[in-house]
Amino acid sequence: AAVRRDISEIDGDRKRVTRETEEAVKRFREGCKDVLDPLTEIDARYKAALDAYERCHVQQRDAEMAARYADECPDLAQLVPWGTLDAKYGKDGKWHLWGTSDAKAWQSVEQACERTMADVTTIRSTAQDADEADATIADYCASLDLAGAFRNAAERRDRLAYIKAAEEERRRWEDGQRAAREDERAEHTPVDAGPSASSVPMSRARSWTHRRPRLPSRLPPDLRSQSTAPPPRCSA
Repeated sequence: AAVRRDISEIDGDRKRVTRETEEAVKRFREGCKDVLDPLTEIDARYKAALDAYERCHVQQRDAEMAARYADECPDLAQLVPWGTLDAKYGKDGKWHLWGTSDAKAWQSVEQACERTMADVTTIRSTAQDADEADATIADYCASLDLAGAFRNAAERRDRLAYIKAAEEERRRWEDGQRAAREDERAEHTPVDAGPSASSVPMSRARSWTHRRPRLPSRLPPDLRSQSTAPPPRCSA
């Protein structure tokens, strides 16, 4: 019985001390919260103000670089708007990050301008003529995609070659048809012998009366069958 009484007293003391300790920790936490909440609010306002300042500085730097780009690179700025140049190189160059210094950001802009001008020079040197160069440069300046601009140029070149070949074929066929009609009219025209038939060279008279039409290399089916018929003879 005495042992049990001792155990009960010790367990009671344990529970009392534990309860008092937990209450003290709770009061400490509540006290810290009362102290930290105002400090946390102040820190949040400070961070928000700092973020706003950084954004404002980056936006101001972007505007200054855009104006400087138009002022120092007027020829390129007419071909490539600042927004296109920024979209192509701004992310890799870290132009819009607070940690990038103004000098380093502008240095990256200058490198982007040099690369763009080098691409334009490449296009002009490889184009077949001025019209192709202008069209390819216009494609390139819209996106700064050099490979895409060259693909578009090749497609335009193929289309123009196809159209030119079709026009030449049509022109040859029309010329052949015209020559055939002229020869046919000449064969049906009587030969004027003049005062003396012997005064007209036989070779010339033969060329008038037996000339075959010069047909084109390619004819429609209805005319191709007629080309094999013998030419009509002149009546005596």
